[in-house]
Amino acid sequence: MGEMDREKRRYRRFHLTDVRGNLLLSLDARIRDISLSGMALESSSRLDPHRNYSFRLGSAEAPVRVTGTVVWCYLQGTRRLDSGEVVPVYQAGVRFQDVLSEGARDLQRFLAENAIITVETRLFGRFSVREGQTVRLDSAAEFQTLAISGQGMRVRTATPVESDATCDVEMELNGDSLRLACQVERVSPAPEPYTGAYDLSLSFVDLEPAQHAEIEAWVARHLARSEERDA
Repeated sequence: MGEMDREKRRYRRFHLTDVRGNLLLSLDARIRDISLSGMALESSSRLDPHRNYSFRLGSAEAPVRVTGTVVWCYLQGTRRLDSGEVVPVYQAGVRFQDVLSEGARDLQRFLAENAIITVETRLFGRFSVREGQTVRLDSAAEFQTLAISGQGMRVRTATPVESDATCDVEMELNGDSLRLACQVERVSPAPEPYTGAYDLSLSFVDLEPAQHAEIEAWVARHLARSEERDA
């Protein structure tokens, strides 16, 4: 038995199908052009058309936060990283929401500080930005648990998530909240009759041994309460 198998056997696995939560996902993208009504992005991850995202532009010290809906997204090609790895390149179009809100004034400030002004942009209102400007996308995807242990969990969600992605998991059981950092180990289509959904295998990251035990205790409390209700 390998070291990884022995590590997994250390933790009890609970089949838990009555708990729901959210996958909190973040990814970085490059801004191709932007206006007060929307922007075009380039990313190594596919964005879901018709889905809403929260966007953070600018510096971490003074971020500009806007929400928007992905209108279109397609695979443009591939790109080779410095490490030699080949990754996909997606391009996407986003329409901003609440363009008359406080966030719009922050967006105007961002454009004033970062936009490259040309005759064409004065006419058409879409601006290129200075090289290296990126945007962070935040979104939440609801899931249903399938199984959980002190090592990780399996969940089912309608949102496609890429293998090796990192995310936070947020759950609540009988008033007890739990938020954990995870890595997506495996993604597979859900079986019938859940066509269109995805089953994800997640491993918990950066947990101390005491935290693994805390997760098991958290689940055990939920199961005990469920048994009391059913008695």
